[in-house]
Amino acid sequence: MNGLRNESVEKLREISNDLDSDPLSEIKKVLFPGWDKEFENEQELLVKEAAEAILANGISPDEGTHVSQKTIAALIYYIADMLE
Repeated sequence: MNGLRNESVEKLREISNDLDSDPLSEIKKVLFPGWDKEFENEQELLVKEAAEAILANGISPDEGTHVSQKTIAALIYYIADMLE
């Protein structure tokens, strides 16, 4: 499992570098739509959990929030959808 995870992490870094290397990357915009709470599904809830964790503040400066790998996967998939 570790090998697959390491490969995935490396691919994500490559994708990030590709997106960042676009000369227009600072002016191109991506829509992140809001959701109607009545129609939230599991995937949307995971994306919200990941987003909240990114913004979370721990008690000490180096403390963060743990989320599942499934939550991170949902966030990555969501971002990919928004880039289409």
